[in-house]
Amino acid sequence: MKPVKRNIVEGIEHMGSFYRAMPAIANFIEADYNESDLEKAYQDFCNIEQPEEPLPDDHDGYGVWWTIWTLKGKQLSFTICFEKYEGYFGWAIRCPDEETYSKTKEFISSHLRVS
Repeated sequence: MKPVKRNIVEGIEHMGSFYRAMPAIANFIEADYNESDLEKAYQDFCNIEQPEEPLPDDHDGYGVWWTIWTLKGKQLSFTICFEKYEGYFGWAIRCPDEETYSKTKEFISSHLRVS
């Protein structure tokens, strides 16, 4: 499943921004999900201990694995992460092809944009 992509969403200050956007994102990619899964991912993320010391350069940040969803028959995995360098929340998706990635990125970005 390639490519793996990470996207930084500047200006998002709290996981709640993702939490509120996830039903719309799930609907867009025609995903089946349970509210309990959404709640569990939110709680898992809130419970991540942010390191007091800088992470080593070879460390890729940290985050919560979300789920594997299906976009019109194509599987993708979705991860919510907290970037170690700038302190921004971000998201990463692994899609089966570039077209799926591009469409999903555009939709997610529009729902997470902060003015």
